[in-house]
Amino acid sequence: VQAVSNSPDAPDRHELADAWSQATGRDHLDLPWFMVFSAWRLAAIVEGAWKLHVEGVVSSEYARGLEQDVPNLLEEAAALIEGPCR
Repeated sequence: VQAVSNSPDAPDRHELADAWSQATGRDHLDLPWFMVFSAWRLAAIVEGAWKLHVEGVVSSEYARGLEQDVPNLLEEAAALIEGPCR
């Protein structure tokens, strides 16, 4: 199980999935769809922030680091689609 945090007190992925299922009343089988949608939605938001940086509207260390975030998020979404979602 891949860790979601470096903190030893953080819940692991299974515990987070159980909490999600309990909070939403949905089965774990629904979780990958929501994870893919969330990655896609966040990629759209980050793309907007990156555009502001490229246009010179925003200039910060954080903004400069966004260049690879969108491709990484979309790769993560694609991996979920090819894996557990099928």
